[in-house]
Amino acid sequence: MHAQHIKFQEYGPHNSINQVAHVLGISSSKLKNLLETCSLRIESQLRIKESIKVSSDSFQFQNIAGLLRLSSQIEIEVCPKFLNPISSDWKSDFFQIASITSFSKIFPEMELMGGHQTDILFANLLARIFISQFRKLAARPIRTYQKLNFKSFEVIGELDWESIYFPDQEGFKQDIIQYTGENEYNRIIYNAVLFLLDVVTEQNLKRELLLIKYHLSPQRKKTKNQIKTVPSRHKHWNELYKLSFKLNSTIGLTFFGEEHNLMPGFIIKSDKAWEELLKKAFHFAFPGNIGYSAYDWGTRQIDSNHKSTIKVHPDISLINEADKVEIIIDAKYKGRSFESLSINRNDIYEVFSFLKATSSNIGVLLYPGNEYTSNKVGETVIFEEYEIEDINIFGAEVSITGISSINGFYKFSQGLKFLIETLLTKSESVIQRF
Repeated sequence: MHAQHIKFQEYGPHNSINQVAHVLGISSSKLKNLLETCSLRIESQLRIKESIKVSSDSFQFQNIAGLLRLSSQIEIEVCPKFLNPISSDWKSDFFQIASITSFSKIFPEMELMGGHQTDILFANLLARIFISQFRKLAARPIRTYQKLNFKSFEVIGELDWESIYFPDQEGFKQDIIQYTGENEYNRIIYNAVLFLLDVVTEQNLKRELLLIKYHLSPQRKKTKNQIKTVPSRHKHWNELYKLSFKLNSTIGLTFFGEEHNLMPGFIIKSDKAWEELLKKAFHFAFPGNIGYSAYDWGTRQIDSNHKSTIKVHPDISLINEADKVEIIIDAKYKGRSFESLSINRNDIYEVFSFLKATSSNIGVLLYPGNEYTSNKVGETVIFEEYEIEDINIFGAEVSITGISSINGFYKFSQGLKFLIETLLTKSESVIQRF
């Protein structure tokens, strides 16, 4: 029996528990319990509270997007608020964003039905996450005590006494106990590397995987297709080991070449991914001119003997050749996908403090364009403008739709560059010019 498949949108209209339960053929209490359990699991993995906001009669996905399994018979897709869930390309854009950013989580035990369209993108994404996790763990490798059988005339191990009287041409049979990386755990990870080498398409990923293969070599014994508990002293490897096992078994065996391909569950933390995507795009558009420093805003007097400095931390600062901050960019994400944007007053106060601290007079609150306002990747729209003394604060949104297309990230970064250069050279109301 195939799992039921249902789509939702992040920050979309609240979904009726009764209606969704009826579509799925389960009770409302059962659906509510599944959603709450899934939300707690996401919270423990990504530290996001109320990623699924569940009330007595409705629910909404907040600050997460991706592919999840609620139960053995229910799979869900949560489309990011800035992509159109009806579009056939949204998964490609989603996986492209996930591959550029790092705020994501794989759930190896959730086996979902994939599709040929996104197989290659997801394979490259899996490889990036695999490589990133391995780099963090490589300094503390999995080593275990293993009994090694060998032959040598030099006696360095425990002798087979029969071979003393009847030695082999290669020497005496001996056993030795070694503390080595050649073990059943590393063999699982090694075989996962071999699988990924076969399916990834990006050459830089292949090079990284070959380095990991060399690092784990040799692994001469055959591996049994049976998962084992990682020793407690190596528990930090547990997540990568489980992912490797899945790649070697069900997912790896059917990832390509079948009518229905299996893939692990996968989600991103949307607001952090959006902020990181902007930082990388601005670095590409203005190389050498982007900063993330904290700035002194004022002081706090606790008592006559204690005074502390108040610092502010803008998301992105554009710095000119004179080392002066020209413009402040603040990444904003929260908000419902089906509503028009407006700047929250608290956000205005926040950016105003950034501008005062940096002696700059242009600030931009940058939002992702949603399905109702987006046209093509990199297209920007300024929807609101505030003037406070000599300071200008703008609310703008930029389209992400199509970022997985050829030169998509370049177009995205160039759209941001055009927006910033326009604001720096403005001579009239910017809203009129956009």
